[in-house]
Amino acid sequence: MASSSPVSGKHHPFAALDGRKQSILTDSGIILVKSPKDADEAFSFLEKHPRSAQVRQEGLEILEDPVRLKKLVRKIDFTIAPLLAAVYFLQFLDKTALSYTAVMGIRQDTHLIGQDYSNLAMLFYVVAPILVLIIAMWYKKEEQGRRVSWFYVCNSLTQVFGGFVAYGVSHANTRFATWRIFYIAIGALTIAAGLLVAIFLPDSPVKAVRFTDAEKVAALLRVKNNQSGTQNAHIKKQQILETFKDMRIWLVCLGALLTSIPTGGITSFQSILLTTFGYTSQQALILTTPTGAIGAISVLLVGYLSDKWHDRSLVILISIFPTILGAGLMIGLDPDGVPKNKAGLLAASFLTGTFGAAFMLLLAWNASNIAGHSKKVTANALTLVAGSVGQIIGTQTFQAREAPGYRSGKISIVATLAALCVVVVALRLFNDALNERNRKALRGMEGVSEEERERMRDEMAFRDETDRRNVFLCIRIEVVALRLSRATHQNSDI
Repeated sequence: MASSSPVSGKHHPFAALDGRKQSILTDSGIILVKSPKDADEAFSFLEKHPRSAQVRQEGLEILEDPVRLKKLVRKIDFTIAPLLAAVYFLQFLDKTALSYTAVMGIRQDTHLIGQDYSNLAMLFYVVAPILVLIIAMWYKKEEQGRRVSWFYVCNSLTQVFGGFVAYGVSHANTRFATWRIFYIAIGALTIAAGLLVAIFLPDSPVKAVRFTDAEKVAALLRVKNNQSGTQNAHIKKQQILETFKDMRIWLVCLGALLTSIPTGGITSFQSILLTTFGYTSQQALILTTPTGAIGAISVLLVGYLSDKWHDRSLVILISIFPTILGAGLMIGLDPDGVPKNKAGLLAASFLTGTFGAAFMLLLAWNASNIAGHSKKVTANALTLVAGSVGQIIGTQTFQAREAPGYRSGKISIVATLAALCVVVVALRLFNDALNERNRKALRGMEGVSEEERERMRDEMAFRDETDRRNVFLCIRIEVVALRLSRATHQNSDI
């Protein structure tokens, strides 16, 4: 029977992971977890398991066998990724759907005039599911950027899917409005997907019913070096307060706000803009699909490069430059609603598909670099609220009085993404400063043996401590610095 006192290393197979031991002396002093509710859910599972020694050995055997380990990762991928992708696909499809129905008759049938359409679009932006928390529970830091891209790519795929479906539905010869048919189809898909998620998506590795206990242990030990744990149902006020005091969180929120303002505008007005360039309503529906395809390629490529280069900030900058160029071209080639170059404006519209990857990397940054469950939940909630507020603002940057040029909306895209570049650089500098602080703390442990240091690292893995109170969780800066620092401590991404 597990007790509330630290586990004895002589008797318990998971004693090295006991998150209640006094182990790390930092600038804040010695951190002590006094009860199981303060430790991570993963540790409670490992400590209380009736066959601790046996499942630990079975889990280690999976990790030590490359074939079985690859099979486990593949099982995680097929369990988690499709369901997250379905949720994200459908929650964004309702937003893009409004853009399609705008040229399918919804404005006329519902008598929307002036800013009514922009106000309607504003109501669609609510807080998205915090899927990034699930990614952080199951995957290593170097795997998270790519996995986040697997569900975030669905934002772009909705443009491809929705564009083709809307184009087909627009040809329907029926007295029932085609835009109504479109919404009924989306609603049916959402209900079906919701049932599948409720049945098959596990809350955490500990509660994954389709996994054996040995696979659960292997999944938990596999991500141990993330130093961010899985989850803890106990709300920790100290972690919440730390979130609001952490300038890096506010920079991420500001970045989410800035990158979402263009999202709100482009998502709601892309089809309308294409008609102002000289294309028919049906042409506009089908011409939104290349932008979605470009966005999907951009998201997947950016997710891959961020993991390969171990650098979030540089890849964010790369992803937003084409969109700044595209918006600038739209201003120059259509300054007052009189298109000067129809083909050039279409190409500019296609370029605006790349910047969505920036928000995806901000989510991946939270997954990699925020530790402590209460802090992770709070940080992700703030980030997604900021993103939703940005999208709401974005719908209002396109003013009916400026139609068909919508000059203010196009200028806002350039301005907000340019400001985002400054925020990304500032975030990098803050991360560098935190890195140096943690390196200094690690250098102060030079007299500690490597074995003792590894013991400390193991204890911190599932302690449910925050990133600011765990010197083993540091921020990656440059690739060269990463290689030099790997010899001494575990890193995370910027």
